[in-house]
Amino acid sequence: MLILNSEATLKRLMNDTAFVGELYSTFLETLDARVQRICTAMESADFEEVRKEAHSLKGASGTINADALHACTLDLETAARSEDPVALVALKGRFTAVVTDTIDSINAWLAMHS
Repeated sequence: MLILNSEATLKRLMNDTAFVGELYSTFLETLDARVQRICTAMESADFEEVRKEAHSLKGASGTINADALHACTLDLETAARSEDPVALVALKGRFTAVVTDTIDSINAWLAMHS
Protein backbone atom coordinates (compact mmCIF):
# COMPACT_ATOMS: atom_id res chain seq x y z
CA MET A 1 0.00 0.00 0.00
CA LEU A 2 1.29 3.42 -0.91
CA ILE A 3 1.81 6.03 1.76
CA LEU A 4 0.83 8.82 -0.64
CA ASN A 5 -0.60 8.11 -4.07
CA SER A 6 0.15 11.50 -5.57
CA GLU A 7 -0.28 10.18 -9.13
CA ALA A 8 -3.93 9.33 -8.40
CA THR A 9 -4.48 12.74 -6.84
CA LEU A 10 -2.88 14.50 -9.79
CA LYS A 11 -4.88 12.47 -12.28
CA ARG A 12 -8.16 13.19 -10.46
CA LEU A 13 -7.29 16.91 -10.38
CA MET A 14 -6.22 17.10 -14.03
CA ASN A 15 -2.49 17.38 -13.23
CA ASP A 16 -2.95 20.70 -11.42
CA THR A 17 0.21 20.52 -9.32
CA ALA A 18 -0.42 23.94 -7.78
CA PHE A 19 -3.82 22.86 -6.49
CA VAL A 20 -2.48 19.52 -5.23
CA GLY A 21 0.25 21.45 -3.43
CA GLU A 22 -2.40 23.63 -1.78
CA LEU A 23 -4.36 20.54 -0.73
CA TYR A 24 -1.26 18.93 0.74
CA SER A 25 -0.26 22.12 2.57
CA THR A 26 -3.73 22.56 4.02
CA PHE A 27 -3.78 18.92 5.09
CA LEU A 28 -0.46 19.36 6.90
CA GLU A 29 -1.66 22.55 8.60
CA THR A 30 -4.53 20.69 10.26
CA LEU A 31 -2.91 17.30 10.77
CA ASP A 32 -1.12 17.91 14.08
CA ALA A 33 -4.29 19.07 15.85
CA ARG A 34 -6.24 16.12 14.47
CA VAL A 35 -3.58 13.64 15.59
CA GLN A 36 -3.45 15.22 19.05
CA ARG A 37 -7.22 14.95 19.45
CA ILE A 38 -7.17 11.29 18.39
CA CYS A 39 -4.26 10.40 20.69
CA THR A 40 -5.81 12.22 23.65
CA ALA A 41 -9.12 10.46 23.06
CA MET A 42 -7.33 7.11 22.75
CA GLU A 43 -5.51 7.65 26.04
CA SER A 44 -8.76 8.45 27.84
CA ALA A 45 -10.68 5.65 26.08
CA ASP A 46 -13.13 8.21 24.69
CA PHE A 47 -14.41 5.91 21.97
CA GLU A 48 -16.89 8.39 20.52
CA GLU A 49 -14.23 11.08 20.12
CA VAL A 50 -11.79 8.60 18.55
CA ARG A 51 -14.51 7.43 16.18
CA LYS A 52 -15.49 10.96 15.20
CA GLU A 53 -11.94 12.25 14.74
CA ALA A 54 -10.74 9.10 12.96
CA HIS A 55 -13.71 9.33 10.60
CA SER A 56 -12.88 12.96 9.81
CA LEU A 57 -9.19 12.21 9.23
CA LYS A 58 -10.13 9.18 7.14
CA GLY A 59 -12.10 11.45 4.82
CA ALA A 60 -9.34 14.03 4.57
CA SER A 61 -6.67 11.40 3.93
CA GLY A 62 -8.86 9.78 1.30
CA THR A 63 -9.25 13.10 -0.47
CA ILE A 64 -5.49 13.43 -0.89
CA ASN A 65 -4.92 9.71 -1.51
CA ALA A 66 -2.88 9.22 1.66
CA ASP A 67 -3.74 5.53 1.34
CA ALA A 68 -1.92 4.11 4.37
CA LEU A 69 -3.36 6.78 6.67
CA HIS A 70 -6.81 6.24 5.21
CA ALA A 71 -6.59 2.50 5.96
CA CYS A 72 -5.23 3.09 9.46
CA THR A 73 -7.94 5.59 10.37
CA LEU A 74 -10.56 3.15 9.08
CA ASP A 75 -9.16 0.59 11.53
CA LEU A 76 -9.20 3.18 14.33
CA GLU A 77 -12.78 4.11 13.54
CA THR A 78 -13.81 0.44 13.55
CA ALA A 79 -12.07 -0.26 16.87
CA ALA A 80 -13.66 2.80 18.44
CA ARG A 81 -17.10 1.85 17.14
CA SER A 82 -16.60 -1.59 18.72
CA GLU A 83 -15.39 0.09 21.93
CA ASP A 84 -12.34 -2.17 21.88
CA PRO A 85 -9.60 -0.64 24.06
CA VAL A 86 -7.14 -3.44 23.28
CA ALA A 87 -7.44 -2.77 19.55
CA LEU A 88 -6.99 0.98 20.09
CA VAL A 89 -3.80 0.43 22.10
CA ALA A 90 -2.51 -1.95 19.43
CA LEU A 91 -3.22 0.61 16.70
CA LYS A 92 -1.58 3.59 18.38
CA GLY A 93 1.99 2.76 17.32
CA ARG A 94 0.92 2.02 13.76
CA PHE A 95 -1.08 5.25 13.65
CA THR A 96 1.79 7.45 14.78
CA ALA A 97 4.20 5.73 12.38
CA VAL A 98 1.82 6.14 9.44
CA VAL A 99 1.27 9.80 10.32
CA THR A 100 5.04 10.37 10.31
CA ASP A 101 5.43 8.56 6.98
CA THR A 102 2.57 10.58 5.50
CA ILE A 103 4.09 13.89 6.63
CA ASP A 104 7.46 12.88 5.19
CA SER A 105 5.90 11.85 1.87
CA ILE A 106 3.91 15.06 1.54
CA ASN A 107 6.92 17.21 2.41
CA ALA A 108 9.04 15.33 -0.14
CA TRP A 109 6.37 15.87 -2.82
CA LEU A 110 6.08 19.56 -1.95
CA ALA A 111 9.87 19.96 -2.11
CA MET A 112 9.95 18.38 -5.56
CA HIS A 113 7.11 20.53 -6.90
CA SER A 114 7.82 23.95 -5.46
